Amino acid sequence: MGYYINPPDGRRHQKGEWLVDTYGAKEVSVDHAYDIVTNGGDKGIVCVVDNGMFEAAGYCYDRNEYMVFADRNDMRPKRWYCMDRTTIEELSNY
Repeated sequence: MGYYINPPDGRRHQKGEWLVDTYGAKEVSVDHAYDIVTNGGDKGIVCVVDNGMFEAAGYCYDRNEYMVFADRNDMRPKRWYCMDRTTIEELSNY
């Protein structure tokens, strides 16, 4: 099922902006996200998927999880955010 981040204010949209404003996340390209996921380190990746009625902010905790989010056949809009791995794990209950 994965690990997701849900802001405490219950917002359904603008989750990426919330991560930027609250935790200093940086928006990155899908290719840069792949590099971060495969190289490990203290940074992690959150993929924000627009599901129409709501956004889902999923933690790409390993290469396989990244590949699920990066599926080119999934046409939903996605944005990729890099931020501190420990913070992502705390927020997502990983």
